[in-house]
Amino acid sequence: MSKWNVIDLWQGECCNWGGNSRFVTSNVTVTGGELLLKTDAPISGSTVPYDFWECCNTGGVNTLSENYQYGYYEIYAKLPGNYHNGIPNGQKFWPAFWTYHQEFIGQTNTVHDEIDILEPSGTQYADGKTNVCGWHDENGSGSSYKVGEGSYTSPNPLFTGYHKYGLEWNADRIIFYFDDVPFYSSYNHPSLIMDPQKIVIDLQIDIGVNDFNPSITFPQYMLSLIH
Repeated sequence: MSKWNVIDLWQGECCNWGGNSRFVTSNVTVTGGELLLKTDAPISGSTVPYDFWECCNTGGVNTLSENYQYGYYEIYAKLPGNYHNGIPNGQKFWPAFWTYHQEFIGQTNTVHDEIDILEPSGTQYADGKTNVCGWHDENGSGSSYKVGEGSYTSPNPLFTGYHKYGLEWNADRIIFYFDDVPFYSSYNHPSLIMDPQKIVIDLQIDIGVNDFNPSITFPQYMLSLIH
């Protein structure tokens, strides 16, 4: 707790990433050296497409300081999901491990720096196997786009075991890793020189996907070992 803040949407501490994500402090726990981010089921009687009040209580943390820049970052995590009709499925879940810095200039322009180490959307993660990475560097453009984006599809579902999701970030290179193996990189790109940032670990719910797969059980978790 000396380094991390538990995100509480109701205290205005963050925005509603994912559209259906309601961050509550009770959905973040640490047990046996493991961080548990829990997602509850949509409220009883709700129908798709869900509105914000119907879906879903979830959890997330971010760092208290915004002084993280060049270096190596890694999470060892097990993601939500299950098998549906014998096929891996993570539909609607948006697990994320990322960094960001944002500031407003005037009323329209935004400085937004972001690195997505683990951030497949609820559609991209529908197969329960795919991670999507990339980074933003929007210095006053007022728009939202990724400078670079890569992806990796694991041969095994990401909800069946723990995997490493890593980032090497320096002024002259950015390299993304899955289980210590690089799968996407860029060198000498001018957009790699970004402001120091916060780190976020959260389990989002994607409003762009109408429903979870029919056989999903709740609660669901994103589990991360703390070391």
